[in-house]
Amino acid sequence: KPTPLFTVSPEGGEQYAGCPPLNRRAAAAMAAGRPQCRGCHNGHTHVEIYGGYSFLLFDGFATNNVDVNDVLNGRIHFHGVDLSGTFNFSRYVGAQFDFSLHRRNEDLAEFGLEGNADANIQNYLFGVQVKNNSKEGGWFRPFGHFLAGVSRQRLEFNSPLLIPVIGDDVFSFRRTSFALDMGGGIDFRIADVFSIRAIKLDYLPVFFDDFETAGVVFDRRTQRNFRAGAGLVFHF
Repeated sequence: KPTPLFTVSPEGGEQYAGCPPLNRRAAAAMAAGRPQCRGCHNGHTHVEIYGGYSFLLFDGFATNNVDVNDVLNGRIHFHGVDLSGTFNFSRYVGAQFDFSLHRRNEDLAEFGLEGNADANIQNYLFGVQVKNNSKEGGWFRPFGHFLAGVSRQRLEFNSPLLIPVIGDDVFSFRRTSFALDMGGGIDFRIADVFSIRAIKLDYLPVFFDDFETAGVVFDRRTQRNFRAGAGLVFHF
């Protein structure tokens, strides 16, 4: 009797019977480098867009004028919005641009003074975000980022107490300074294209030199600002 080229044991026959034949579509997919197995990694999202509420704890200013310091020095809180866009060039790393806007209009009566103050703070930041951007996987997605850019700060101060200081009751300035942002947070993936950003926390130092405006000298310092927020994330 001719010897068979292949021999199959009963156990092997059962295993072979349990394996589906390799069809043309699967063979073509394997040739193209696309895995056709359950549980295999299926790529990552390439674009992420975030928008949400932002709370800023601002470090304030220090000047050579005691009356101005009573209003501008110390911690001041702001409310605003935070928007960012991220391009993920790998499963875990992406390039991110972040913009935030915070405003506050304050009646100086609570400081025992007449007049009001209006402040506007804009941050333009660019850097790297680290996060699991897999299309598959768990719903719990922590992330971290490191960003750098500029902070544009505008202040308009309208009060009669400024008359003996600058000769006018209106004082304003605009400054653009180098800024950093180090932080992170937690996303909860709800659907393939939608997540909830439950918390986002940032340490946002701003570095500016001393300068003089209308006779008021602002001291050189590093503002140690903190930012917190939450919102919605869309990923594609």
